[in-house]
Amino acid sequence: MNDTQEVDGCGRRLIACEYETFVFAQLMGSREASVSFRDIAMTLDGGDPTSSSKESNRGLLRCGDGGGHMGVLVDARSSLYRTEEFKEKDLRPGGILISVIGRPPGSKTCEQMCMDGAKA
Repeated sequence: MNDTQEVDGCGRRLIACEYETFVFAQLMGSREASVSFRDIAMTLDGGDPTSSSKESNRGLLRCGDGGGHMGVLVDARSSLYRTEEFKEKDLRPGGILISVIGRPPGSKTCEQMCMDGAKA
C-alpha cells in the first residue's frame, strides 16, 4: 500500500474521489498487503451482477447513501496473487479496509485532497 500518499495522518490513503464522495484504503495491521483494483471494485459494488443475489448484495453499495467500510473482498483465485513479485515482496491479499464517505461540510474537496497528495 505504498503507491499512494497518506492523506490524513491516520494511515488512510485516498484511492478514488468523485464529486462529494471519497474512497479511502487503510492497511489493517503491520504486514504489507496488496489487492487488485478488481477486488476493490468488487468490494464497492458486490461483484458480478450475474451472480446470485446473495453474492451481489455483499459490497458497499448495499449501504446506500450512508457510506460505510469493509475489508476488501479478495478473489483468492486471481493470478495476481501468485506472481513472483507478489511472493518476493511477501505481500498478502487482504488486510486492507475500504471506506466510502461523503465530504463533510467545510472539509477539503476532492480536487484539494488530490493536489495535497501530489505535493506530499
